[in-house]
Amino acid sequence: MGQEKDATTTIQLSPVAAQTKASDGPDWTIACVLVDATVTIRTQARAAFGYCERMQWDPTGHRWLIAPGAPPAPAPSTWPDTDVAQRAGWLTWADA
Repeated sequence: MGQEKDATTTIQLSPVAAQTKASDGPDWTIACVLVDATVTIRTQARAAFGYCERMQWDPTGHRWLIAPGAPPAPAPSTWPDTDVAQRAGWLTWADA
C-alpha cells in the first residue's frame, strides 16, 4: 500500500475468547485472548489468532500491566466457538 493507507482498506479486530494459561498467586498471570481479525484491501480475508502476555498487577492496585520477562509460549490459534477452541481451553468472550 505504500506509506498511506488506502481509504477502502479496513482492519477490524474483535476479542472472541480468553484463557488463563498460568497463574502464580493473585498478582501474576499469563493471560491470552483469541482475536477474530477481518481485513479488507481489495477482497476480504478473515483469520483468528491467539495472543498471550505475562501480566502483573500494578503495585498501586489499579490495573494489570504487561510484566517483564521472557514472552510466554504462543496461544493455540483456533476458530472461535468450535469444539477445537473449547478443547484448547478458550472461553467465549462476553461483554459485561
